[in-house]
Amino acid sequence: MKERSKITNANFKKYPLIKAKDMPKPKILLVEEGEEPGPYGAKSIGEVAVVPAPAAIINAISDALGVNFFHMPVTVKDVIEVCTNANNAGGGNTKI
Repeated sequence: MKERSKITNANFKKYPLIKAKDMPKPKILLVEEGEEPGPYGAKSIGEVAVVPAPAAIINAISDALGVNFFHMPVTVKDVIEVCTNANNAGGGNTKI
């Protein structure tokens, strides 16, 4: 901790950790605001869960076909084109 710009805890061994009893009581504040672009004025909080899904799907397709994709979204046309190029170059999965 600092007292008048002097460090009083030179290491973590003596550093005081905050305990539950030292925490201030949380103040819960509900904000009711409509979000115009969303359905029924709702706000979404699920974006974090959907971020890794497209990359996981692309990686699964890449592993299954033995080819790589370097952009998203990947369409059926992209899959056919990449697989055809891989086969013509002698690489990729020959079962396609």
